[in-house]
Amino acid sequence: MNRQDIIKRKFSHSFFGYDVEDVDLFLDEIIREFDRIHNELDIAELKAEGARQREEKMRRRAEAYAARLCELGIAPEELEPADELLRTEEPYAEPEPNETESVDTEYPHSAEAEREQADEAYADDGAEDR
Repeated sequence: MNRQDIIKRKFSHSFFGYDVEDVDLFLDEIIREFDRIHNELDIAELKAEGARQREEKMRRRAEAYAARLCELGIAPEELEPADELLRTEEPYAEPEPNETESVDTEYPHSAEAEREQADEAYADDGAEDR
């Protein structure tokens, strides 16, 4: 049954039959409800298709990730499960710098510090020409 079947439906008249106007009003109500349900079904189908596409994309990513782990010689079962990582109660903290890493404290990394260095280099080049 579709919307047009409801609209085109005709009822016979009888002496003790139903009030035609009441039947028509009820059929109008059925048509509105039919349209609403049909629209909800269309929306649900679109959402389901979107979910299927996201699931497929995630599956391809997981397969690519597993392949990359195999290339690196790491078995996926050697990794800590993600849900265990999420359950850690320690708040995230920035890692401390290694002692072997050099930290440039003389010139902080900023556009202003870089500009000062460039100005000094330019001034030094100009002094040599004189």
